[in-house]
Amino acid sequence: MEEKIVESPTLPSDFLKIEKISIYQRILKGCEEHLDSVIMIDAVSGEELSVRTLLSRSKIIAAKLQALGCKQGRVVGIMCENRLEYLVILLAILGTGATAVCFNYLYSTGELEHTLSITKPYIVFVNSHVSEQLRRIKPSCATFKFVIQLDSQPADSSSLSYNDILKNPGKSELIVPEFVSDYPAIILFSSGSTGLPKGVMMSNGSLVFLTSYLSLSHLVSQSSKQILLSVIPLFHGYGILISLQALMSGYTMIVVKKFNGDLFLSSIERYKVTSLSLVPPLMNFFAKHPLVDNYDLSSLETVSCGAAPLSASVEKAVKERLKLKKFITGYGMTETTMVCTSTVLNDYYKAGTVGKLLFGMKGKVVDLETGEALGPNKEGELWFKGSLLMMGYYGNEKETNNTIDKDGWLHTGDVGYYDEDGDFFIVDRIKDLIKYKGFQVAPAELEALLLQHPAIADAAVVGIPDEVAGEVPKGFVVKKGQITEKEILDYISEKVAPHMKIRGGITFVDEIPRNTNGKILRRVLRASVKAKL
Repeated sequence: MEEKIVESPTLPSDFLKIEKISIYQRILKGCEEHLDSVIMIDAVSGEELSVRTLLSRSKIIAAKLQALGCKQGRVVGIMCENRLEYLVILLAILGTGATAVCFNYLYSTGELEHTLSITKPYIVFVNSHVSEQLRRIKPSCATFKFVIQLDSQPADSSSLSYNDILKNPGKSELIVPEFVSDYPAIILFSSGSTGLPKGVMMSNGSLVFLTSYLSLSHLVSQSSKQILLSVIPLFHGYGILISLQALMSGYTMIVVKKFNGDLFLSSIERYKVTSLSLVPPLMNFFAKHPLVDNYDLSSLETVSCGAAPLSASVEKAVKERLKLKKFITGYGMTETTMVCTSTVLNDYYKAGTVGKLLFGMKGKVVDLETGEALGPNKEGELWFKGSLLMMGYYGNEKETNNTIDKDGWLHTGDVGYYDEDGDFFIVDRIKDLIKYKGFQVAPAELEALLLQHPAIADAAVVGIPDEVAGEVPKGFVVKKGQITEKEILDYISEKVAPHMKIRGGITFVDEIPRNTNGKILRRVLRASVKAKL
């Protein structure tokens, strides 16, 4: 270890050689050993998609895209919910050498216009919801030349039908372009929790590196066929990560379009799911909801959780309730190709950790005031560099330079620390820290304590202005049972130092606002307080 810099474990001798190939070729190579495996099952209809069919359909779609002019340097958008066609389309785009852009199909019209104006896709694949929405956007944002409809028939000559392309493939065949140099293979959007979304460019090289790592972690950590269930959107980095792991390892993914407690739990029972990929709100559901006891979940072996900080108490409750053999967590951002630390290879348990650095990565913790690199067990901003970093923000050099410094370190904006074993821990977002009389209060710490109370179903904490203290913590609580504001404040006061008390009071709400990957939308909560002043 360099002084105050944590380095990833040494690459093992059997780590797959990182070849100069495209991510498309890498995925094809990874699929060779399980062509007849079922890669996806629709949880509602029961429809199945095998790896062989996935590859066959993706080649037909890719050939059509090439015939329409798709090539490296052009951008193709995907705008739909979780469905069997998603991976077919994604792989088809990668096969042409074009850049795949995964849009949140639930964007408002303003957000859709913003993301379209950034990426300027040549072709877009759309569901019926987005198809209708495209009619309302500004003409200046409609740069796409073709729209491929997933649910309806084409409305004009610039529209095509996905199903018609598969039924009438024509004579064109995919010509896989030679790999020449690195390029942005996939663009995902940052969550936009602090502003409009930015297009994060994931390089072909970082995705090849990641898929090689996923193959290795599969060999090391799993010995049997896995059935995965996830409701994570496939347009989100975590969803892409799960999909790549399934492709490289021969797993089966049960596809759910949106979360419904009965559907999710019955799918575990019906398909004998062995592994769940969750975000913290769903972890909280499994920790506390009485519905969980109504289903046979004995097939479950592993749960992985990511996308937002998770309290140790909720983690412990889920592990005990589901009798899990393994719990995997990690840390990453869209800007680090979804992941940069993980517990997947840890052979020990340590509460609260997000694990060690993945191969090819370095990390350090920097003092928030001085910029000095800190040693073990000292909190500061997490910085990372290495093979998994993004290429930058698409069309936004200024924000790229604000995020990745001249020495190649990505400044995460997250507060955390590492211990003597090189395990990392997440505390909170820098922008979310509450400044009370010079003390820093992490909302996530108070939220973790609130969630330990049996009468609290969900909770969030934000800082609100105070003339004397600068800011004070204020809590928002979803009740599970009978409890008063005074009881909550007394409960917290008994467990924390004086500067951590929730002096801004408690507001009871029906739900905590979150984005699609489970992060609390604190700006919405702050705005609700401001509106009442």
